[in-house]
Amino acid sequence: EVPQYLTSRFYNTRELDLTGSRVRDVADLVKRFVLLESLAAPENELVVLPDSLGDLRHLERLDVSGNHLQELPDSLLKLTDLLKLHATGNDLTAVPDLGPLTKLLDLDLSMNQIHDQPEWLDKLTSLKTLDLSRNLIDGRLTSAVCALAELETLKLRRNLLD
Repeated sequence: EVPQYLTSRFYNTRELDLTGSRVRDVADLVKRFVLLESLAAPENELVVLPDSLGDLRHLERLDVSGNHLQELPDSLLKLTDLLKLHATGNDLTAVPDLGPLTKLLDLDLSMNQIHDQPEWLDKLTSLKTLDLSRNLIDGRLTSAVCALAELETLKLRRNLLD
């Protein structure tokens, strides 16, 4: 866990990297580091993200890759300044409608258990990079993916696409 003395002294922290720190819960951290612009918490032991994550109104970059997350909280939709969301290598089977995150440039949901192509993707009009590799997505590409006019990189390898 994040030591109490860290969370009580560094109120103005803008970037926090907890990579591989065996963190199980970030709820207290989110309450104390309200000015965060970047939160990197990959390769930890997170099973759930707190609803209070949505209170990080300045957050632009979130990396929760390599944890044990089964879902992303709906409160994520409050993070309207989010530019980068990486949640690769978790246990996600679906993702909430991220359509309100219109500033999102980079979305990585690879190596999960996602079955369906998100229908809301066409709302992410600024998206430049989309990685849905190594999921369980089948069928043909939907019109939502095809409508991403700004997309520069699309990764769909190792799915069940026609």
